[in-house]
Parts: sequence; structure tokens; C-alpha cells
Amino acid sequence: MRDGYGFGAEGDWKIAALTRLLKVLSHNDRTVFMEDYTLDLRKGHEAILGAHMLEVDPTIASDKPRVEVHPLGIGGKDDPARLVFTGAEGDAVDVTLADFRNGMKMIYYPVDCRKPEAETPHLPVAKQLWTPKCGLKKGSAEWIKAGGEHHTVLSFAVSCQQLRDLAAMLGLELVEIN
Repeated sequence: MRDGYGFGAEGDWKIAALTRLLKVLSHNDRTVFMEDYTLDLRKGHEAILGAHMLEVDPTIASDKPRVEVHPLGIGGKDDPARLVFTGAEGDAVDVTLADFRNGMKMIYYPVDCRKPEAETPHLPVAKQLWTPKCGLKKGSAEWIKAGGEHHTVLSFAVSCQQLRDLAAMLGLELVEIN
């Protein structure tokens, strides 16, 4: 993915295609496959922690990525090497593509990205923390109502206007959560 290839875990071809499109659109600048991993629901700390077992692109790393070997616990295979790093801080967009059989829908919201408040020693993977600019409660509710998926593309380089233009060019319904 660092070289611009699209990827979508668990056979998610829509996100693989969207990742590639947004990498082309962003000139492969800080645009990565992501998965909503867990939520922080503590008042005043509301956020989404995005991560994935092996496949997050290091172009968003705020620290030097490390290659570490850890048990995977699924699949019955040898323990894999994986990149471990913490994501960047700043403004970004989080985008997904949902298939409703009668048409595709692109769903996104602008997000504030930051580093986790504490180390995550029991989550030895690449990770990124973000909060929808409209707030976690509203953002999550609107995301679910729109049919948003847990696989996404997170980009520090793609603008909201570029997403609007892309959706229009591809004839996709666009849901903007603000």
C-alpha cells in the first residue's frame, strides 16, 4: 500500500478500489486503508481507534514504524511480522463505500486525528485515533443510518471537495456527515 496499491481486508473489494482511487487522487500522500477497531466512550475522550492486524500503510506514522512478531490467534498459521506505529495528528477525512444492490453510496465525515492518550501494549499493530468533527455520538449515529461500513479509507490529503467531485464523476450517492 505504501507504493499506492489498493487494499481491502477480508475480501472487501469496494474498499480496495476506493483505497486505490484515493491514493491516485492524493498522489499517494497519507491516504490509507483503515478499520474502525474500537470506540472510546468516556465523556470528554470520545474517539474511534482505527487499526488492523497487518495492513495499515506507514505513510501516516508519527513515529518510526517497527517490525514486530506477535501471535495472531486466528488462522492456525505461524506468528506474522507486522508494522507497529502510532498515526499522525491533524485534519483528515474518513470515507467508506457501501453497496446497496441498487447502487453504491460513498459516505464520509471530516475527522480530527490525534495520538492515543496512552500506550497500547496489548494492541501491537499500526493504529490511528480520530473523532468525527461533528462529535462521536452524532457521527456514529449518522454513519450507521447511512449504512457506513467498518472498513474505510482515512486521508490527510484528500479534501471534502475532491470527494464530492469524485462521487459526482462516478455517479455515486454521497452522504456527507457534518
